[in-house]
Amino acid sequence: MEDDPNLTTVDLICHGVPERKAWDAYIGRFPALPVAASFRDKTEGWRCYSIRLTFPDGTVYRKNHTDDPFLRAYGANLCLRKACHQCKFNTGAKKADITLGDDWGGVLPNGGDRGTSVVLLHTPKGEALFEAIKDQVRAEKSDFQTIAAANQVLLEPVKPHPKREEFMETVTGENFDALVKQWCKPSLKQRVKRFLGK
Repeated sequence: MEDDPNLTTVDLICHGVPERKAWDAYIGRFPALPVAASFRDKTEGWRCYSIRLTFPDGTVYRKNHTDDPFLRAYGANLCLRKACHQCKFNTGAKKADITLGDDWGGVLPNGGDRGTSVVLLHTPKGEALFEAIKDQVRAEKSDFQTIAAANQVLLEPVKPHPKREEFMETVTGENFDALVKQWCKPSLKQRVKRFLGK
């Protein structure tokens, strides 16, 4: 297929997409459906990002990713779609002109706590586009190995949680919190960070 000069392709560094059943069970715990949802609310900064749900009456639910059961289940790969664990796009062989994503490794040492993005340029077209806007952004050069070290999905799909199938078969709004608490216990590192933070 010939390259179309008017077409630029962009893909994303993607951890995975949650199953609809898991989202429905989680959101069913609330008295109403939200009118807006943010899964990376930075009110307390990027490192302590939160889920933020806004409801029709104006009330807002916001909880840190280490405390909210949905974000815990998502981060532990407990509720991702089956296809995410076999994703053909998470193999390192990117076909797009540009890849965009979060910089989980913190490549920019002075990036502050608002978060830093990753821009991977794969083709001359992608490089030319970035060259055209580079004076409008603050950027530092890195390499694929450094980026991939903190974004493993650039090389391979995420592994499912050992209890994923059981969770998806049994989860409801009534047992969502209990199942996540049972199967997504924080690691020692996370517990130490929480203790030091408090």
